[in-house]
Amino acid sequence: MENPQEQFTSLRDGLINRLIDLDAKLRDLQSFYSLVNETQYIDTINICPHFFRMHTDSLLKDIIIVLAKTFDKKSKRSIYTLLKWLDQCINNLSYKATPISYVDISDFHTDIMNVEPVLTKIKMQRDKFLAHDDKNYFDQPFRIHEEAPIDLSELESILDVMRSIFFRIYGAMENSHYIMKITDLKKVDYVIKLLRHHRILYKNEKINGMMFSGEIPYP
Repeated sequence: MENPQEQFTSLRDGLINRLIDLDAKLRDLQSFYSLVNETQYIDTINICPHFFRMHTDSLLKDIIIVLAKTFDKKSKRSIYTLLKWLDQCINNLSYKATPISYVDISDFHTDIMNVEPVLTKIKMQRDKFLAHDDKNYFDQPFRIHEEAPIDLSELESILDVMRSIFFRIYGAMENSHYIMKITDLKKVDYVIKLLRHHRILYKNEKINGMMFSGEIPYP
């Protein structure tokens, strides 16, 4: 590595930004499914079910694909590469707080090993269904979810591992805490609640008249 500090920091920050994006998408999915079981909102969702199906399906597929490459041992931009670089140049990095130790690195690998069963299912979905057309799932796509089911809580456990590793590394190098979340994030539940409000207002004769006249948007 020509400049260990610069290269390591670049990869670290790139993966942190990836984590922030994944966290936002997962929270959006969690918000959606938290409303699905509520009658008042399922009626609203059923106004345009195809849209919400595409929305959630796209988010889930994106999360799986991104996590698969983030934990791909062959990738040059994976979390494994970050830990390999850390091990190689641990004494050549600049720290503003308690330096990273080899014990820390060992703990990082242990944390990843603890979620390996979930990572295996993520990689199976990526390799056999999302990135390639395995004959066992092409005609019966539902089978991939039966043979490699992934719960949102399992995806959260992967992000927790990433967050813990990056929090320790960033804190050691920068002597500051990184929340690694987008605050005040408006998620799909915000849209669903607006739709429900709209349905209620639509029943008001005055509001209905304003829609008919074009003063406010008509659905």
